[in-house]
Amino acid sequence: MPPRIDPDLEAFISENFDSEESLLLVLALRSDRDRRWSTSDLLRSLNETYYAGIQRDDVLLALKRFELRLRELEQKGLAETLREPELSFRYGVSGRRDTQVGAVGALFAADRYAVNRVIYGVTSRARVLADSFRL
Repeated sequence: MPPRIDPDLEAFISENFDSEESLLLVLALRSDRDRRWSTSDLLRSLNETYYAGIQRDDVLLALKRFELRLRELEQKGLAETLREPELSFRYGVSGRRDTQVGAVGALFAADRYAVNRVIYGVTSRARVLADSFRL
């Protein structure tokens, strides 16, 4: 039987992350809170572990997908978009939400599959279906 996740933490994961990639982006931003990250910087950072072997043709798609995910994360208060001098992103969380992100990161490091079960669970699929009908 899978380990039981604290209900508040499970709700936080479900409400804020629609993919492992979104979580990875937030955790990367959090690893150097004050840094201004370009999407290329984030791809290089994640490439070491999660995107090793990405094909050259897929890089542009990944960069665009990162930008879209980061804008979604900004709407959720988990990232900040900086436009000057060039488009970049920064970790945008403090207080209780930062503690929650830290707890999700620790859980992810200890049991990646437990976090993914929440992200991609039945309730997540229902949310995606419902969102597809939202105007």
